Amino acid sequence: MAAKKQRASSIKFKLVAGFTVCVLITAAVGGVCIWANIRSKVEVEEELGHAADLKDTALMMEIDLLQARRAEKNYLERLDWTYVEGVQESIALVKDGAEWIAANDRSEEGRATGVETLALAEEYEAGFLNVANSIQERGHGDLGVIGQFRAKAREIEDIFQQYQNDALEKDLLMVRRSEKNYLLDGNENDVQATADAAVVLLGSVGSSSLPRSVVTQIETLMGEYLDLFNQVVSLDIEVAAHTETFIETVRLIEPLIAEVVANVEVAWENSNTAYEQFLTSTMIIVIVLVVVGVVVSLTLGLVLATKISKPLVTSVAVANAIAVGDLTVEIADARTKDEVGQLVESFKEMTASLNDTLGQVDEAVDQVNTGSEQVAQASQSLSQGSTE
Repeated sequence: MAAKKQRASSIKFKLVAGFTVCVLITAAVGGVCIWANIRSKVEVEEELGHAADLKDTALMMEIDLLQARRAEKNYLERLDWTYVEGVQESIALVKDGAEWIAANDRSEEGRATGVETLALAEEYEAGFLNVANSIQERGHGDLGVIGQFRAKAREIEDIFQQYQNDALEKDLLMVRRSEKNYLLDGNENDVQATADAAVVLLGSVGSSSLPRSVVTQIETLMGEYLDLFNQVVSLDIEVAAHTETFIETVRLIEPLIAEVVANVEVAWENSNTAYEQFLTSTMIIVIVLVVVGVVVSLTLGLVLATKISKPLVTSVAVANAIAVGDLTVEIADARTKDEVGQLVESFKEMTASLNDTLGQVDEAVDQVNTGSEQVAQASQSLSQGSTE
């Protein structure tokens, strides 16, 4: 037990303990820095990753919408159903992106924009499909309703050629010219002109020398032709209405997606700013903690050095005093039990021992002086006795 106490109060133990405390403080500072850095880094990187996902999604939505518009224009120019499928594929990607933003954007405004974009994308797709279906039904060339009424016109033309009636063929050509003018320009006046030319043709057929059965056949074919032609006109009106609807939707969705892209660009910039602020704050925290660690370590070292050096300075002063023969110096009691404290106690004991020795020497000198005086007195007495 005494050995343990002595070991605990030794200078070596104090130095080791002080060094250990400094190491622990340094380790604590480092641990706090690492913990704060990891925690902040995870949060900032997560925010950066989320902003990057938003940015990529918004940009892909913008690209997919452009691809849908390109496929849409290609279909309207070439009337190839493959392009309709291309529009559907691109719009499906736009809807996926809008749905993801509506579910994952961390701002309420961003989620609302995603919901609105999704709804507009669905409206655009529905409107375009209505246009495409109406155009397919209308047909072109020998397809659809157009193909059907052209077939009726060719049947009538074949009958006129069979009977070699040039006048009726001329009236039919007037009908076909008005029809083609409408198909090229979509002018409503040509619709009426076609109907008027058909009335003239039917009048000429009725007054012609053709057999009654043939006249009836021509009238039936002409009635079917006009019905199909009017159906084409109705489909054109329907296509125009659907086109206006989905074009209006496009006018809404394009700036909305552009707004989404702009918003996520801002979010991305904010995340980068936050990351830079994180680096700055982390550096400040590290510097502060390092300064605190250094100050604490220096303070601890100063206190430890003072406790060790102060008794040593006292011991040196005592030793110097003793060296010049001053044994009256007072030595305070040691406040520690380490080697320095033991040294102070040794000096104290040595001084006391020297004082005892000097006291004994003084006593011996006094005794010698006393003996000398007695001898001197005896000699003087003897000398006086001899004189007498």
